[in-house]
Amino acid sequence: MLPECDYVVVAAPLTPDTKHMMSTAEFNCMKPEAIIMNVTSVELKRVAVANGMITLRRSGLQKVRDEVTTIEEVVRETVH
Repeated sequence: MLPECDYVVVAAPLTPDTKHMMSTAEFNCMKPEAIIMNVTSVELKRVAVANGMITLRRSGLQKVRDEVTTIEEVVRETVH
């Protein structure tokens, strides 16, 4: 798949397991003009929300206002 890609987006935290996820072999098979980006989950969420995504917490709070669920359930499911 990489030889066909114009863009590659890596959305993985930097850990010992992911540090060398993209090696020389992967880069060598890509188009010379391909663009590779590494984004964080925070950046992905920011862009998604800016483009209309509703977060789980916001959706849950709307359901509390609509009396479909409780605030306790929303907190339990959205606080990590």
